[in-house]
Amino acid sequence: MFPSILHAGGLRIFDILQSLVKKHEVDIYSMYDPNLDDDSLKIIEKEFAFCSMRLLRAGLWSKQEIAQDLVLWLRDKKKFYDVVQIEYHSMVYLADYLRPFCKKVFFTIHESLIRRDYIELIHGLNTDASESVLASRLFNLIVSAKLEKLALSKCDVFLTVTQTDKDFALKIKKDSKIYVLPTCISDYVFFSKARKQNADCVQHNLVTFLGYFGHHPNHDAMKWYLTLIHPKIREAVPGYKFQIIGSGDITPLRKLVQNDPSVVLTGQVDDIASYLAKTHVCVAPLITGSGIRGKINQYSALKKPTVTTSIGINGMPYRHLQSILVADDPQEFAKCVINLLQDEKLYEKIAESAYQLVLKHYSWPNQIKNLEKLYYG
Repeated sequence: MFPSILHAGGLRIFDILQSLVKKHEVDIYSMYDPNLDDDSLKIIEKEFAFCSMRLLRAGLWSKQEIAQDLVLWLRDKKKFYDVVQIEYHSMVYLADYLRPFCKKVFFTIHESLIRRDYIELIHGLNTDASESVLASRLFNLIVSAKLEKLALSKCDVFLTVTQTDKDFALKIKKDSKIYVLPTCISDYVFFSKARKQNADCVQHNLVTFLGYFGHHPNHDAMKWYLTLIHPKIREAVPGYKFQIIGSGDITPLRKLVQNDPSVVLTGQVDDIASYLAKTHVCVAPLITGSGIRGKINQYSALKKPTVTTSIGINGMPYRHLQSILVADDPQEFAKCVINLLQDEKLYEKIAESAYQLVLKHYSWPNQIKNLEKLYYG
């Protein structure tokens, strides 16, 4: 996975690398899409100037060609690494090629595929999906289980982003060495800018969702919200606007919101923090998927109170009515958003509690120390 600052997984890698390169020798081998990653690459070349990088154009290389290129690159380096970190399920097959060049192979499970597909299967059952849809989701679950089991058998140490994902992985291979390393808030993108934000810039009754739309759970979330929740809020709150921020294909969303002037589709933006700073309330109406919901932490770092679902905060320390509002029913979800828009005391309470929670649990310095202990332990 390329360390792009434009989506949560890539930003996580960027933040970890930014910390590691200060004290360690780091080399980067990654797939790269110039259509998506050029802006991030300019930042990476500046921030990681002393790193050796090998970037392959995404979509042009077969698995075997990638493996051959990787081995040649490593041989040319003439190094023996303490750790090689693999960051994407589809790259797990490279573990065998990496072993001659390192002491340990680590693998990050950004999102438990098994848990994700299990949630989608159950969601299909609960919503009376057709037999063909259920069969497809069951097949996906089996494929994911095999892939995750392969990863757990090939690598030495595993990192998950939540305890829930760790528990699912242990069901596949009980003797695996699995540790939780949560995705924290980026100082580069969020914390540094949160300190500078101006409360006067907030647009009242503006509600925002942030998501990478190459990840289908975000499409599921928006379909659920726009169909069942958005109309209720629009009817109850004069001047309400809903803003959708994120890169990826938003064509399906355009069809959902055509002729609705209350919805603003911004697509990809250069400075996410500045857009979020202007919003009044944020939402994470997730009904599928797994992993950590980095968007919720990003909202909280900017002191934006959030409404989400139980799936949205699974494995995270947020608590309903304390640091977040949680609702799984569309009517209740809409009420929660309306309450935050109209109740200033509730708004301030949730915003401040969420911000303090992020500072305590999701700042990188302590987590990087934990990672270094795992690397050299």
